[in-house]
Amino acid sequence: MQKKVNQKSSVSLYVQLANIIRNDVNDGTLKPGTQIPSEPELCKKYKISRVTVRNAIDLLCKENILYKKQGKGTYVSYPQFLEDSVAELHSFSKSNRLQKIPTHTHIEEKIIKKCSISEFKKFDMFEELQDEYIYIERLRYIYDKPAILEKDYLPLQFQDLMEIDLEDKSLFQMIHDTAGINPTNFNDLFYITKATKEIADYLELPQNAPVLSVYQTVLDNNLNLLYYNVQFIRPDRYTYTISSFLSNPVSPHSNE
Repeated sequence: MQKKVNQKSSVSLYVQLANIIRNDVNDGTLKPGTQIPSEPELCKKYKISRVTVRNAIDLLCKENILYKKQGKGTYVSYPQFLEDSVAELHSFSKSNRLQKIPTHTHIEEKIIKKCSISEFKKFDMFEELQDEYIYIERLRYIYDKPAILEKDYLPLQFQDLMEIDLEDKSLFQMIHDTAGINPTNFNDLFYITKATKEIADYLELPQNAPVLSVYQTVLDNNLNLLYYNVQFIRPDRYTYTISSFLSNPVSPHSNE
């Protein structure tokens, strides 16, 4: 693997440097979220000009391999993670396991609690509120960095979950295993909100920093409500991507 630039090569010096950095990212030498050496350090190490270094960095930023923080330097980007809308994959645990992404989940809280109407007001739909819910709070890590604070509100019919270790397990799978029910329908609402102190502390962000908030209503195949889920996502560490498909595609010659 190339580890130094070749001044006599026909390949441009900035492309050679970009290849070196790209390889270091791909083989894990440079991990997501870490800062790469400064421009002067790269100039000195590879005996090249600052313009060459900047061109290499600009190329890698366009490829979303690197990103710049104003006044702080250049960092390795987190890769894009696919949060699939197909029901059997609509799971952080399963989706990332299939993509071979190093993740883990820590259960911050699992209790039975009373919830106020304000905790549900942003969901797209909900039935009559219950007095008490099973409340599960999970912190999702990607490459050992906190990326998602997730809160689940489940009716007491799933009380068996209180006795189960949910660390690094799919909640969908656990609902199926304990109650024989499959979550199959999802209504998602997306907001850009400001991180509260609680969210900022969990996600290692400044208070009021922008986060992606996803309010999700989870139903079974008969459209019965199963539970509510809300996610507060640090967007520089997790890209929430929805894949969609048509079960009955419209003909390109259709007049409708």
